[in-house]
Amino acid sequence: MTHLQLINAASLLSIIAIFVGIIIVYVDAFQASTTWGLLCCAVPFAVFVFVFKFWERRKWTGIGTGLTVVGLIMFQTLMTMLKQL
Repeated sequence: MTHLQLINAASLLSIIAIFVGIIIVYVDAFQASTTWGLLCCAVPFAVFVFVFKFWERRKWTGIGTGLTVVGLIMFQTLMTMLKQL
C-alpha cells in the first residue's frame, strides 16, 4: 500500500469514528429524556450543554464525546500529512 492509500484508509476510519461518536451522544440524549434528544437534534449548541451537564452521570456521553474528539484529531492530523505529500 502506498502512503496515500494508508492516509485515505485512516481518514475513512476517523470519519466513521466521528459519526459513531455523534450517534452515541444523540442516542444517550434521547435516553436521558426526549426533550434533551430533540434539543440536541434541533439546537446547534445544545449538544455541548448536554455533554457538559451530564459528563459524569452518563457513561455513554463521555465515550461518544471521546470517540468524536479522537476522530477529529486523527482526521486533522491526516489532512496535514496529506498536504505535506
